[in-house]
Amino acid sequence: MHSALGRAVRRGPHRPRSFNLARCAHTNADLLARAIPVLHDVQSLASRALPPGSSTAQRWDTLTRWATNEALGILEHGRSRPAARIGVLEWDPAGRAKEVVSALLDDPLSSDDESRTVLRDRWKGQTGVARLLIRHGPQSGHDAGGLSLASSWLRRTNAELLEISRKDDAAVLDFLQTDVPLIVLSGLQLHAFPLIDTLRLHPRARLIINSPLCTSDRGCALLATALREHLGVDASKNGFVHMIDSNSVTRALDAIRDTRDPRAVQTFQEHYMASRIAPLIDWLESESGASHRERAARVAVFVSRAAVRDCGAAAGAARADVQAVKATAQQLQADLIAEKVRASTEILGTGGQETVASEVKKAEGRVREVMQGLQWWQVPLNVDDLGYIVKRAVDSAWCSELEKRLAFHAGLLQSAKTRFESRTDEIVESLPTEYRSSILLNELDQMRALPSAHIARDTLSAPITTRRELISAPTSFLHRRAQRLVLTTSTLSFGGALGSYAAWATHYIDGATAVGVAALLSVAVLRWSIGRWEKAQKLWWADWTRVGEGLARDVQRDFLRAMNERVFIVPQRLCDRLQESIEQREKTIAEVENELEKTKRVADGLAE
Repeated sequence: MHSALGRAVRRGPHRPRSFNLARCAHTNADLLARAIPVLHDVQSLASRALPPGSSTAQRWDTLTRWATNEALGILEHGRSRPAARIGVLEWDPAGRAKEVVSALLDDPLSSDDESRTVLRDRWKGQTGVARLLIRHGPQSGHDAGGLSLASSWLRRTNAELLEISRKDDAAVLDFLQTDVPLIVLSGLQLHAFPLIDTLRLHPRARLIINSPLCTSDRGCALLATALREHLGVDASKNGFVHMIDSNSVTRALDAIRDTRDPRAVQTFQEHYMASRIAPLIDWLESESGASHRERAARVAVFVSRAAVRDCGAAAGAARADVQAVKATAQQLQADLIAEKVRASTEILGTGGQETVASEVKKAEGRVREVMQGLQWWQVPLNVDDLGYIVKRAVDSAWCSELEKRLAFHAGLLQSAKTRFESRTDEIVESLPTEYRSSILLNELDQMRALPSAHIARDTLSAPITTRRELISAPTSFLHRRAQRLVLTTSTLSFGGALGSYAAWATHYIDGATAVGVAALLSVAVLRWSIGRWEKAQKLWWADWTRVGEGLARDVQRDFLRAMNERVFIVPQRLCDRLQESIEQREKTIAEVENELEKTKRVADGLAE
């Protein structure tokens, strides 16, 4: 297609670029030398900024190493690759990249039917092959290196063409290592993809839109609008977009080979002009004059800038992940606090002790009814059973309703524990890989399996039993005090009567006086005994009050401990670990962003 006839139908004459070879060699050598330390910095930055093990991290690690080796090979060893490598990547099958390659390489005036057949059937029998390197050679056919083709255009432009039929990671990697990467799309499946943004940084990358719409200005305008809306690409700037129609090229080639048609040349010209492929061929031929040093310098700059761009995108994504994880952790923490406040109000009442204090007050009222039946004159009649009577009253009245209530709420806490642990698992599953480490998962499993994290029926009500037992000591003391008072009162009263009788018997006093003295002594002893008994009861009630207040504190303490160490142990540990990870991640991202800014400034300086 690159014969005199092909040139005659192109828009304007072909004017290859002129080069000052000495100045360009010096400039490109200097650029390559400056690019090498930048490539090293970019490689180091990419290892920190990009997700470890990701396809993007592997891609830029490979490309920076490759670009560095290329630059060192040229500068230190004088390595040279004369042929410029054009890469053609078929991004969607409707783009018909194979037809585009055939349109570039098929010479309409060539009589070499064997080469034409080899070009047309080049993918036959290539099962499992994703890339095909097409070089100029004296004989057309497949060889170990790819495809050798007797192409006048490849020989004249001193180029080779790498055709890639898949868009997996390995294929994209090969594509980005070419000197002139062309990505082929149809006009039907235009949607944004990351490779477009990467290719915009390559000064020689082009987006080829292969569609029948390209044969008219109206169709091109429609495609340009679609490109702008779906890909954010302005087809009118920088020559990044070429719109062609490979079907028109095929019709042009068929027409020129039809020897029976007297209008063959005219038909060829019409279809060839309609295909709009001439500007693309002109541009490719103009790029063939660049030296290996110049091409390597361009690729080194592209790799540096594109890797920095992806590192910036990764840093931005990592920053967004940090904000999302932080919001999730904060929301979970807020929900834990809200659940704790709600449960505290529902179980313990306002202030955390109202319910317990109310139950203790009720119990006190019932016990006072029993204690009122133990007046001083009844004590001698019940002195042996007094401790049992008081203990039975305490056991009967001591917060039995509260104990049932707390046992019921312990079951509700178990439900809350299950609910929050399920939510924790959901959050962990949704976390980015950087936060969902095996260490975190193992730690959460350990927290979940702790025996101390189990919620039993008496988890909240255990202080009721403990505090009830504490009243046993004051009750025993009250019993012993009653026994001593009865014994002391009896002894003193009998002793007083006996002393008065002795005084009367010895005529020390008369009988009336003796009786009065004995009565007076008995009243005094009785008054003393009543006071001692009332004091003993006050001491017992003081102990009751202390035990009741302690019960409120113990129930509140056990409630908070149950919430923190049983109900919330797994989600709270997740919140704590996420907070630690967030702080560490934010520090790392800040360091990467600082390094990224410096590296980007240097890499952009290479492109100026």
